[in-house]
Amino acid sequence: MVSKLVLNEDIQSDEFLSAYKRFWERYWCELPTCESAEIEIAMVNLKQKVYDKNHLNPDDQEKISNTKEEMNMLLPGLAKAVRNFSLPLEYSEPIRDKIRASK
Repeated sequence: MVSKLVLNEDIQSDEFLSAYKRFWERYWCELPTCESAEIEIAMVNLKQKVYDKNHLNPDDQEKISNTKEEMNMLLPGLAKAVRNFSLPLEYSEPIRDKIRASK
């Protein structure tokens, strides 16, 4: 979803607008319940760029391209945060199952 916001230069496309809507749903609905400070920081760092890109003049390809580059620099931080948070979740399910089975 975030990569669609970053890479898409047609800010009026259905794909971009759908990803934009989904970003804000996640930001306001899911992020407050996220237990990862690293993900929260990465999303907060990205939010203003997402907002700014959506409000650019669709004909100003230079600003859209510049914003894309700025946003692209933030993606590795978000990807790392999600990966770091997801690894414990992957392992927690099998561990929880083993604990249940041992009772």
